[in-house]
Amino acid sequence: MVFFHMFKRISVIAVLGMLVMLSGCEGIVGTSTPTEFYRLTRIDLSDRSFANKLGSELQIGVGPITIPGYADRPQIVTGGAGGLLVVDDLHHWAEPVHDNIERVLVANVASLLSARQVFHYPTNFTPASDSLQIDVQINEMIRGADGKIQLAVSWNIKSLLDNRLIQREAVNYVSQSSAENFAQLSDILSGLLGQLAVDMLNSVAQSR
Repeated sequence: MVFFHMFKRISVIAVLGMLVMLSGCEGIVGTSTPTEFYRLTRIDLSDRSFANKLGSELQIGVGPITIPGYADRPQIVTGGAGGLLVVDDLHHWAEPVHDNIERVLVANVASLLSARQVFHYPTNFTPASDSLQIDVQINEMIRGADGKIQLAVSWNIKSLLDNRLIQREAVNYVSQSSAENFAQLSDILSGLLGQLAVDMLNSVAQSR
C-alpha cells in the first residue's frame, strides 16, 4: 500500500512537470515573431506625361525584365560591408519580386502615356507593326551598409517588328535618403522604379 501511494505521488509530480514544460513551450511559440510582407507600388506620374512628346498612337511593350539572382527570392536581401548579403527570414516580398517589378514598371510607363498604349511583353496578342519594345535588365537592386538603395539598370529600345536595336541606355540610381527599415526600403525602391519609367520614355523620345 505504501508503495502504491509513493508511485501515485511520483506519477502526479511527473504529470505536473510535463504540464509546466508544455506551458513553457506554448509561451515560446506564442511570442514568436511573425513574418512581415512588403510589396512595391506604382507611382502616379501623370503630371510628367509624355503624351505630347510621343503622341497617342505609339504602342510600347515593356519586357522581358531580368533581376539579379540574389534578389530573386521571397526573402528581402540587403547588403553589408565586404560584399556581404543578408537574407532576412522574417521580412519577405508579398509575391515573386520579379512579377511585382514588372507589373509596377508597366503601370508607371502607362501613367506617363495611357493604359491602352502600354503592355507587358511578351504578350498573348499580335502588337502593331510599328510598336516598340523595351527590355530591362536590373543588374543591382540592394540596400547597402549605409542604408541607401542602389538600382543599377540597363535597357534596350527595339523595333518590335524586326528586333532592330534603336537605343541602349544604362543608369545607376543611388537613393539620396537611407532606408532605416523594410517599409522605407520598399517605398524608396518604388520611387526609383518610377524614375526609371521616366528615363526610359525620355530615351524613347530622344530616339524619335
